[in-house]
Amino acid sequence: VTNQDERKYMEGIASEAQIGHKTYSCSYVEPTTSGGIQVKVANLTFVTSSMIASTLTTSGVENCNVVAASPIEVSGTGALTGIMMAYETASGEKLDEGQKEAATEELVTTGELADDIGQDKATDLMNDVKEDVIANDISDEDKIADTVDEKAKDLDVNLTDEQKDKIVSLMEKISQYDYDVKSLQQTLNNLEGKSEGFFTKLVNNINSGGIISQTKDDILGSDVVSNSTLDDIKDKVQNADTEGWWDKVVNFFKGLTGSDSDSSDSNSSDDSSSN
Repeated sequence: VTNQDERKYMEGIASEAQIGHKTYSCSYVEPTTSGGIQVKVANLTFVTSSMIASTLTTSGVENCNVVAASPIEVSGTGALTGIMMAYETASGEKLDEGQKEAATEELVTTGELADDIGQDKATDLMNDVKEDVIANDISDEDKIADTVDEKAKDLDVNLTDEQKDKIVSLMEKISQYDYDVKSLQQTLNNLEGKSEGFFTKLVNNINSGGIISQTKDDILGSDVVSNSTLDDIKDKVQNADTEGWWDKVVNFFKGLTGSDSDSSDSNSSDDSSSN
């Protein structure tokens, strides 16, 4: 994937500094049939694994595992372009061009919002608004604006008029497309730590980690910046019980599921990012 591929979706949405002029990162995409979207990133500093997972739902992807990494720290704003292209190649499924553009806009908007209110709140706000807009088929501009106000208040977030207008405009675009609400909610619920049962979710996340659980972070150096959509639940478990309990559970289920074995249906593709 070249910098020109990035510009196809990024120009007019991201700044020149965010787009950059070279590509450094790569992605590995593993299509799955269930489990939602799980993502791990390394050395992508502007975007997080949760941001990428959420925006992939906007692009029309429902289930897959993704690893995106760079040998040096880069913003990662262009990583989504390569991931979507890799998914299309690996799955044989063509994603809608309009949805891909909306996904790219969502990633940049969330990242810029994160600079002011933090990555967690920015991701939660965008997810909450998007889920409400799609689940309740909201397309009216004023009603979308009311939804943004409501969700921002719930998260104790103060938005500027410009930030609110950007979110409303984005959600108007997203509301034009048909989504599988159940699949979208599964990924968003994963990111928010919601589930039908904590233990069931724990098992599902371990089983669905796929290529994410097979990465070797130390190859990128001791100072690698890494995070994944599985980190949140791991932190919750460690904080809630005795230290090391998570690792014991992971090792136990690995023995039952054979998740250490190589995946036979994995597909890989280069992906682009910006410095």
